[in-house]
Amino acid sequence: MLPPEPQLELRSHAPPRSRGRNGGNGRKPPLLFVHGGYCDSWCWEPYFLPWFAGKGYAAHALSLRGHGGSGGHSTLFIAGLDDYAADVEAIIARLPAPPVLIGHSMGAAVIERLLA
Repeated sequence: MLPPEPQLELRSHAPPRSRGRNGGNGRKPPLLFVHGGYCDSWCWEPYFLPWFAGKGYAAHALSLRGHGGSGGHSTLFIAGLDDYAADVEAIIARLPAPPVLIGHSMGAAVIERLLA
């Protein structure tokens, strides 16, 4: 496994008139979107994050190490699922409530590794 996670990019959309400890309506958990390989958080930006925020969810998307605006580009070709799972875990620790995890392609494998 690589050293601890580098600076990680996180894009967030809060619901309108946010209230409650999770930035939502107090009942809905935050959402954390995890991208697939050779992509980054931008893939969730134009449609998913604002749509779910409009439905009352605090919606977040991270860029895994070596992707997008996150650090660690020099380790992109040696990072593995355990490293990416550590990135997701680091972001979860920063959120005010446990999120629902949503992954696409490699992002789903990262989530599976984290939850195993």
